[in-house]
Amino acid sequence: MTANDAGRVAVFGLDRLGTSMATLFALKGGHVAAWDVDTALCARLADGHNPWPDEPELTERLQAALRLGRLTFVDAPDAVRDCKTWVIYTPITLDEDDVPCRAALERDVHAVGRALTPDRLVLFAGLLGLGDTRTLGSRLEQASGLRPGKDFRLGYLPPRVAAGHVFGDILSSAKFVSGIDAASMEAATICAATMLDTIVTPLQTCEAAELTRLWEGASSLLGQALALEAAHLAEAHGIDAAAAARFANSQPEFPVAAPSLLEAPGDATLALALLGEHPGLLLPAAALAARRRSYAATAEQLATALDGLDGRRVTVVGRKGGAGAGARIASAFLGALRRAGAQIVATDAPDASGCDAVIVGHDGADFDEPPLSTCRAVVDAANLLHPEHVRARGLAYVGVGR
Repeated sequence: MTANDAGRVAVFGLDRLGTSMATLFALKGGHVAAWDVDTALCARLADGHNPWPDEPELTERLQAALRLGRLTFVDAPDAVRDCKTWVIYTPITLDEDDVPCRAALERDVHAVGRALTPDRLVLFAGLLGLGDTRTLGSRLEQASGLRPGKDFRLGYLPPRVAAGHVFGDILSSAKFVSGIDAASMEAATICAATMLDTIVTPLQTCEAAELTRLWEGASSLLGQALALEAAHLAEAHGIDAAAAARFANSQPEFPVAAPSLLEAPGDATLALALLGEHPGLLLPAAALAARRRSYAATAEQLATALDGLDGRRVTVVGRKGGAGAGARIASAFLGALRRAGAQIVATDAPDASGCDAVIVGHDGADFDEPPLSTCRAVVDAANLLHPEHVRARGLAYVGVGR
């Protein structure tokens, strides 16, 4: 099956992954119609604008796909009825308590279902919880009156990418796929191999594909949760958690997570939260609780340093010339600060003027002399600063277990 054999492909949900995949398939010779509920986003993409500056490859590829005339942006799902393959990237999101929210995905599934016609292949391609493919297939049936596996084929193509190098991950990482029945499995496997131009391994069921991807994604955060717990235990016993973590991680064959307030890479936090929805599993729920407890404890330390957080301005300081400062700090930690009344501001310049505290998520190499006329405290999100240097400037130091 070639890209031309596949005919037109519809892509729904234009986050960075959905946009990148739509662009990639168009460049491989497919004809892609892309839709998102955010019409302003569609207009920007149609003009060749890349909304994600940390995905530099997307700009050139997107503009090339547009010039070729193989990528178009439509204003409604009804406009893609002639497409044979429909791929839904709309993500499950997390709130500030790391609770999964499927509202946007359910909304788009309903819109897609109302436009769905028989004999189509529908692939879900965002990270899903265990059992979500079949559940969402039922939602499509309710909206369309068409039966999954009978009137249309249904499969799951799990994402295996991380922000900042989506194209590299798409083209290099091993891929697996599944379908709700044999016909869906075959169609999904052929389509995925065509779209990705790589070997794709079919797994026996959608549930197997869902669990495999969740297991893979969440594993690193179990170690991080232990690191956060150990850091606060170290603090209670007067031990420098950063020094202990460095020594504990001195054997390369046995890597140990270091305590930090940084967001986990990729969709690891979402994977952990989706596993945490299952009451029979102990570790995911415990890891999520450990993260919340650690974030609350660190927020309380900052509150003590500032005589309360209500109305305090807290700035997330990025590396000079960087991008997405706020995105590097765990959203659940920022949520803990907001609930205490803090006002969070993110900046990609090493500028802390006009704030009560700064959160630094890197090594501070360009944080030597920022304006600190009103600043009273520094939160060292990755335990990379020297506490004595911060305190020598008359500032309170807040680390993770330090």
